[in-house]
Amino acid sequence: CRHGNSLAPEALSLEVGQVSESQAELSFALPEDAHVDISVFDVTGRRLATIEDAQLTSGVYQRAWNMVGVAKGLYFVRMHVGAATLTQRVVKTR
Repeated sequence: CRHGNSLAPEALSLEVGQVSESQAELSFALPEDAHVDISVFDVTGRRLATIEDAQLTSGVYQRAWNMVGVAKGLYFVRMHVGAATLTQRVVKTR
């Protein structure tokens, strides 16, 4: 486990794919092995779900956020890797 690694945010990627009424598809890429924390927040900043919280090897990953029971609206998927943070919006329309 290396500490103090400062991955540049542009070296990471976080994408929101198809959003249905039951789930949002997420994909993310890591240029090197790192601890990844991906969580979903509402507009007030409350954490609603943790999608990933693990040490992962470099590569491309697919995950899904189970949105059953989640109200319509705007949400934020935030990915922390080291000192870098990426945020994407998810809009649930139905």
